[in-house]
Amino acid sequence: MPTLSLLESSHWSDYELLDSGDGLKHERFGPYTFVRPEVQAMWRRSSPEKDWDSADAVFQPTNEESADIGC
Repeated sequence: MPTLSLLESSHWSDYELLDSGDGLKHERFGPYTFVRPEVQAMWRRSSPEKDWDSADAVFQPTNEESADIGC
């Protein structure tokens, strides 16, 4: 069975990964929250949908960026 390791940086006080899953990540940068694609997040999200819906911005990849995500 593969071993999972948690990576964290104590020097990034303005960043927090709030949740991830279903191909997305919900992050906080300072006072703002964002939803961005994350192809490696293949599990289910754990936070309620209302938390994800309250993001300040959602990254919408262009056609070119969408093609890169699928690679």
